[in-house]
Amino acid sequence: MFSISGESYRAHRVVLAASSVHFQELFEQCSTAQNLVVILDGTLAANLRALLEFMYKGEVYIDDANLNTFLQTAKRLQASDLILISVSVPDISAEPYELSLSLLFLRDVRRG
Repeated sequence: MFSISGESYRAHRVVLAASSVHFQELFEQCSTAQNLVVILDGTLAANLRALLEFMYKGEVYIDDANLNTFLQTAKRLQASDLILISVSVPDISAEPYELSLSLLFLRDVRRG
């Protein structure tokens, strides 16, 4: 269970450990704890919800306003296998038309 800003979230340890080096190490240290509560200070609840969605579904959509804090949370928790796809749609009133696409693949090399 997670607690952030008074909100609680439940998640399976195996999913978290498979998706995050931080959680893998935490669960190895607390392997005998039955009802572990993880308090994540400095993390926005919306970012945790999005990260959990990614861990369970394999994809998540983040708007530009929240992208930097989401990536900071993912980096802090050492989340692996994130692919960031950013598409800029051109302003059709301006010429020449330009479409921008950027990809960012974050993979923890220690995990293979």
